[in-house]
Amino acid sequence: MDISSFRSIDGLNAASQGTLIELLGIRFAHVENGLCRGELVLKPEHLAANGYLHAATVIALADT
Repeated sequence: MDISSFRSIDGLNAASQGTLIELLGIRFAHVENGLCRGELVLKPEHLAANGYLHAATVIALADT
């Protein structure tokens, strides 16, 4: 994969297709040199059985 695609929002979102990032619904919203922002709209699938946000969701977002 050409890493130059990681320098744009569209490139990052396209590279995320078919990955855990897409499965969780994470979308990149801003990218510039040294900074990248993403967003995640929480859904019931992101919650643990106790109704709280599942730790794995937080880790996946942070790891992205």
